[in-house]
Amino acid sequence: MIARQPPGVLADTVDVTAFARAELTRRDCLLGLAALPLARFSVTAPPGPVFRPQAYGARPDGKSDSTHAIQAAIDAAGRSGGQVRIEGGRFCISDQLAIRWPGLALVGDGTIRAAPDFDRTPRRPMLEVTAADVRIEGLTLDQDHRMIGGESIRGIGAVGLRVRNVVSRNTQRAFVALGDRCTDVEIAGCDHFGRGWGVLVPDSRGVARVLVRNCRFEHPGDGSVGDAVEFNCPSHGAGQVWLIDLRARGYVGEAKNAGMGFGFARVRTTTLLRCRADDCEGDGFHWENGSDDALVLQCRARRIGRPDPVGGNGSGFIAYDSDRWVAHDLEARDCWYHGIALSGQGSRRQKNGGRILDCVVLGAGRDGLHLTAQRDFEISRCLVRDPSRGAPSRYAGIRIGRQGRTALENVDGRGSGNRVELTGATRPLDAVAIRPESLGVEIGATVRFGIRDGFALPS
Repeated sequence: MIARQPPGVLADTVDVTAFARAELTRRDCLLGLAALPLARFSVTAPPGPVFRPQAYGARPDGKSDSTHAIQAAIDAAGRSGGQVRIEGGRFCISDQLAIRWPGLALVGDGTIRAAPDFDRTPRRPMLEVTAADVRIEGLTLDQDHRMIGGESIRGIGAVGLRVRNVVSRNTQRAFVALGDRCTDVEIAGCDHFGRGWGVLVPDSRGVARVLVRNCRFEHPGDGSVGDAVEFNCPSHGAGQVWLIDLRARGYVGEAKNAGMGFGFARVRTTTLLRCRADDCEGDGFHWENGSDDALVLQCRARRIGRPDPVGGNGSGFIAYDSDRWVAHDLEARDCWYHGIALSGQGSRRQKNGGRILDCVVLGAGRDGLHLTAQRDFEISRCLVRDPSRGAPSRYAGIRIGRQGRTALENVDGRGSGNRVELTGATRPLDAVAIRPESLGVEIGATVRFGIRDGFALPS
């Protein structure tokens, strides 16, 4: 269980990269990623006058339509630089609320609920933020389960958006969806219980510097599509992303789509610290489409995938076509596909190197560690046990290859599920110890290799 922070104790300034660096004691863990950008998120000064929707006719009885009253309070607070306090019960709305005033705060312990007659135009949000330095804190946002792809909070041009200690329920599409020109966004201390995505960034322009920390994302596992956190930006890309102390559980999907814990497409820099994905049908952690630097520390993926993976999903950690992937202290347990997999997708792209340090794979349907088309890569102090459950004659404990080519020779007499398999290698990996008694393989020394120079061992 993730340690929760009560309202009001979030630090005024957060130096995210310092958190990640503090977890690493060996200098070589950060080689190739020494110049990580800093993320500093400062809290806006407390707003002035308080405005309450009740003064404009809202009734927190869970039945009356309070849309116009809450919007009137928001507009009044925006004109005078104040804050809107939502408290005292449940306020129903039938249409979206527009937050278009910079510096506005929407706070309180009350609930805003989408009424049964809420405008169900696809992807219509409950709260639409189109201004800078907006703060939303302490509320519960409850969508109607019949909404068509509705969003709880949507940001467009929302520079400096803060969403803190908010609870989201019955979400059909996304708790927080970030559109074009959203930068310096912080989502902290939130709980999401819904069928859709927790944090969703579709292919938006100009998204950068997003911090998500100390949040829990729960999916009911009923076959509806959704990922806990998804930055899906294959066309326009996204800037720096930091995920710290997050938990995703129960994300599943439909016939051709599987719910993932955390997914990134063309994100320039990702830093993940103490994140966990449990009981997800898709991959636990997924990078693709030329995502660049990734630093992944103390993360866990457990009970990932299903016996018949959807579209090859079901790996604990997987990166396609991405540069410089550095991992330290990861655990992949009971995954139906690979435990940890890095692939250059054939010859289209060759990576610029990376590291897998102090990682453990306990149970995998295919390869425990699967690496193809890597350049200047390093593996050190890793353990793989019980790999290749589905087809021992096809998969390996640790497979290191060139552009996906494989060999099937039996190394230790017990089948390819219990050995290290090398393809395109020029030297044997003598530092790799095969342990038949544990049905696993263990790397005790450092192994460095590259697809051009063959495989080299330290002296």
